[in-house]
Amino acid sequence: MVGLSVFEYAPVVEATGCIAAIDEVLATRKPKTLLDFPYASNPAQMRWFNRYMIPLIIDGEVVALVSMSVDVTELHEAEAALRENHERLQKVLQVETVGVMFWT
Repeated sequence: MVGLSVFEYAPVVEATGCIAAIDEVLATRKPKTLLDFPYASNPAQMRWFNRYMIPLIIDGEVVALVSMSVDVTELHEAEAALRENHERLQKVLQVETVGVMFWT
């Protein structure tokens, strides 16, 4: 990847989503964390990543960006399922509460 732009080594979906973060790291010279970064691959499959970018500075110049991605798709899906179950339980409890109040 050395010497290549993000558009040359990454799919367009990822490249367009990362450009602003890359520009920010280059401008501020500070590390950047992207949590729950969505990535749609080809063939179509939605994945989620936590991505970390750190500028490599030599003699006051940013010469590279060091990046690491962690696939958190299973965690993201588990959290979504928990939220859905919580909402469903809240609805059941509301119905049960109304039924108890009505019959007492």
